[in-house]
Amino acid sequence: MTKKPAEVAPFGHLPASPRGDGFIVRHRKGILFISLVVCLAGAYSAYRMPAAVFPQTDFPRVVILVTTALCRRMR
Repeated sequence: MTKKPAEVAPFGHLPASPRGDGFIVRHRKGILFISLVVCLAGAYSAYRMPAAVFPQTDFPRVVILVTTALCRRMR
């Protein structure tokens, strides 16, 4: 007994699944277009986002001076 060769889909076409064509296969061009638009919108918004996320702050400077009477100058 010889087996029938498996059917091969033409180049650029996906074979039909045993359950029928799925949503993704039927609407692949629309899904690709929407994905591309979302990626471009994300890249544009990342480009327009301000670089300085944190506000400008001036932290107070604390200076501590320590003097002791126990320090003697060595000769």
